Amino acid sequence: MDSNYIIAYIIIPIISSLIGGGLTLIGVLMTIKFENKKRKDEIKMAIKPLFYLINPLQDYDYRHVSYYEFDNNYEDNNKHIEIIFKNTDNAILVFDNISVNGKKYYSQNGNIVDKNTTFNVSLSFSKDVIINESEIIFTVKDSLNNNYKYKLGYKTKDSKHIDVFEEILSN
Repeated sequence: MDSNYIIAYIIIPIISSLIGGGLTLIGVLMTIKFENKKRKDEIKMAIKPLFYLINPLQDYDYRHVSYYEFDNNYEDNNKHIEIIFKNTDNAILVFDNISVNGKKYYSQNGNIVDKNTTFNVSLSFSKDVIINESEIIFTVKDSLNNNYKYKLGYKTKDSKHIDVFEEILSN
């Protein structure tokens, strides 16, 4: 056997198979990573609390409403607003906080909302806050502690109740 024969029929096939095997392994690892991320996103969507704002002027079953009071226990809270939501039957909802201009307010009487429940959030705040000009962020969690933030607000300065409810998507 001469050296050309060894190179052509032994070394090149071994190197080719190692390169092909390495590329296949990289492809399999990338597929596994993609599928794990996809599965994680599917689980997150399955347990994401889906809830929506109810206009207090619309007809809803006011006899079966859960009430939650939010304040921060550190200041004289003499103003308040009430916001009505409906949690769908997708998942439970866990309150984290409501932030008004950076000040955090926490639920004083429970933090879990069952599926398919209408709930009323009463937010007490100090008299110096002009609520229809404030930045209001409602932060909730799912059962795996994933955070979701929602911006609450007024469409106009003449609005009598909260009528803006938008999810803040994180990158």
